[in-house]
Amino acid sequence: MKDKRKFDMPSSKIINKMGSNIAELLEFKLDVPLNGDAQSGRFLVNIAKVLLVTPCPQLNPGPSSNGIILGTTFVRSIVVPVLDLGCVMGAPKSAHIMPARDLIVLSFMGAKYAILVSEVVRIHYLNWKEIYATESGGDSYLVGVTRINDNPVSLIDLEKIVIEAFHLKFDDMDENQTSACNRRLAIIDDSQVIRELIKTAMLRKGAKIDMYPSAVVFLEQQKKNFERYDDLIVDIEMPGMDGLTLTGLLRQDRRYAATKIYVYSSLDQLSLRKMATEAGADSYIVKHDVADLWAAIEQNSK
Repeated sequence: MKDKRKFDMPSSKIINKMGSNIAELLEFKLDVPLNGDAQSGRFLVNIAKVLLVTPCPQLNPGPSSNGIILGTTFVRSIVVPVLDLGCVMGAPKSAHIMPARDLIVLSFMGAKYAILVSEVVRIHYLNWKEIYATESGGDSYLVGVTRINDNPVSLIDLEKIVIEAFHLKFDDMDENQTSACNRRLAIIDDSQVIRELIKTAMLRKGAKIDMYPSAVVFLEQQKKNFERYDDLIVDIEMPGMDGLTLTGLLRQDRRYAATKIYVYSSLDQLSLRKMATEAGADSYIVKHDVADLWAAIEQNSK
């Protein structure tokens, strides 16, 4: 994509069809060959998180600037921190060649961030079934992989990148909130760091927790050995099947009639909130603080 387009989140139409299981993804390149494969430095990000794409402007260094956080820039009169994504993924610092790089400005988890990449390529429309989950955790920032024109392309875990880069405190639970009263919860999210943060917070409330890295794994395990849950915490963006599709399927199954479903997503869009409600979710909570999630569980369990 040679011309630098601006992407307006509400203009995305593909994701606005509940149950389509279609992802609208932006492909970009990084000078980070994976496993020695020079063609594998290709990555995807959900276009619903993208505010705009632009050649990288002159950045303003700040006290938090380091090898990963390069500084800040102004986007629509808002100061936005800029992360060198190549450096996060293991490449040397690329600040010295910033003028030749592209900037992807993102909005998710209640804030705005920008990532410096080598080159923005194009938008793809893929079924989540075409994206296969990878083993996340440890030092990995990848949650899925697919092939586009015979090239491996990876889906990145932006939540993990931002939480680690900015040392975000994500589980500031109010000790005055009531306990979980032995509620049985399932966390369905492709990001290991998000699963672990929710688990840690909910265990302190006395909940019993199971974790699943995708909707596909959850359904496979339920088919083998059905477990009755009081609450399901479901992400939207997941390889194999998105959370809205999963929610709609579960609401057609009488076994989940009494189960509360919470869509817990980094995307804050009115259209998604509406679709979650239409699919049968009890609440839609933006990933920002686990206390918000627990407050919704408390409210719905009364």
